[in-house]
Amino acid sequence: MWSASRMGNKTSSDSKSADEGKGKDKKGASASSSLEVASTIGAASTRAPTGTCAGSGDDNMTHVAGATEMSGSVSEMMPLNDRRERNRQGRQDRGGRVGGDPSDDEGGSSDDDSNDDESSSGDYDDENDEDYDPPDEDDDDDDYESSGSGGDHLSDSTYKQPKATGKAAVRAAVRATPVHQSTVQGVFFDEQRRFWTAQVRVNGKWKSRSFGVRKYGGRDEARRAAEECRLQNEQDNEKAGRPIKSYKKSEITGVYRDDERGRWVASWYESSKQKLEYFSVAKLGEEGAKQAAIRRREMMEKIWPDQRIAAITVDRKNQKLIDQLAAKVKGVYFDKAHNALEAYWNEGGKTCTKGFAINKHGIKGAYDKAVAVRKAKEASGAASLKQPAERQSGHRGVRWDKRRKRWVAYWPNPSCKQQTRCFPLSEYGSDSAALDAAIRCREKMVEQTKREKQDKLMSSSKRPSDAIYGSSVRRKVK
Repeated sequence: MWSASRMGNKTSSDSKSADEGKGKDKKGASASSSLEVASTIGAASTRAPTGTCAGSGDDNMTHVAGATEMSGSVSEMMPLNDRRERNRQGRQDRGGRVGGDPSDDEGGSSDDDSNDDESSSGDYDDENDEDYDPPDEDDDDDDYESSGSGGDHLSDSTYKQPKATGKAAVRAAVRATPVHQSTVQGVFFDEQRRFWTAQVRVNGKWKSRSFGVRKYGGRDEARRAAEECRLQNEQDNEKAGRPIKSYKKSEITGVYRDDERGRWVASWYESSKQKLEYFSVAKLGEEGAKQAAIRRREMMEKIWPDQRIAAITVDRKNQKLIDQLAAKVKGVYFDKAHNALEAYWNEGGKTCTKGFAINKHGIKGAYDKAVAVRKAKEASGAASLKQPAERQSGHRGVRWDKRRKRWVAYWPNPSCKQQTRCFPLSEYGSDSAALDAAIRCREKMVEQTKREKQDKLMSSSKRPSDAIYGSSVRRKVK
């Protein structure tokens, strides 16, 4: 009975369509438009409800998940199906379907609005995207990826978020851009002065070689030049028997390499007293001495847990006192690496030292012990204990110019170039007046340099996009 009813409806629909189909092109166009809108709405939803509706009183349509099924005569359905197929294909080409791939060739307007800054109407313009996006020549895949039938189902594994554009993209790129680094040890980039620096060792002394970005035509070119310089220096020192590659530090705290004596050192504390043990590279080999020092350090940490003590902080006041004490006696100096005052002398053509840690003896106690060792060596004839031949200021950055009879204050400016100012005795009347003026000048200029460096850092942090991308960020968008 259901089949007979259905056939009756179909026959009546055919006859009615045949009688009213002539001269009603306008009505047919209206029906086609309604079909296109209905199909678009169905495709835009992920799961469309199933239902039936009548289209202009002529045809019966069933919408299931965006696909429209129409019952009627075959002769009338074919043109409509052809139009629907062309419309559907056009929407796919224009990127109108959910999850569809936008085309670079088709024009027209998109069906869904974008929340991004770029416009979704008109032709798809790649050149406008270049004005907004940060430089990224390698990433060509900025489209959505879809999975499933008809593009209605989005796969979590293949879906890709669209790229942000405009100022948001620039800010995101700045946050994601890492600090310029080199994979070669001893090579780093100075962001303020815009040059790469390679630390090299020449005749036992560390020096810095600079490679400017402007001089070498780009950041990458300057970096490669700095890396080549560092690697060549490592090879030269390796051939000379002074390896510098990666034996300065250890991953274990309290284990380090003594380059001057060719040995690894393990340090620890016992009852608040520092203990050291040495492992010769000549006897155990480089890696053997290093591993032996690491094992000793780990073993002593188990025996003496929580024995680390904080060293005396060498602040400005303590540094001033240390400089004054070290300037009094020849052969006594402050070793920053070990935070100790050391006495040195020559024996058999070799330089010998003995240090006294400040955190153990205090500043004055360490100084007195170092002076006592130096005097004992002088009494035995191994060294001479004399006042320095030249006058000493007792302050870092202030020296005496013997030839011109004046005190000279010197300090580095924000660009790390040395600046000097002279204070002749003839102008200030006495030695003490000229010395005091030089000391005050030096302290004032050091503080001023620190403030200028901080101001530069603050100003560069406020404009991160300018610091990294320069003028390329400010290109005018057409």
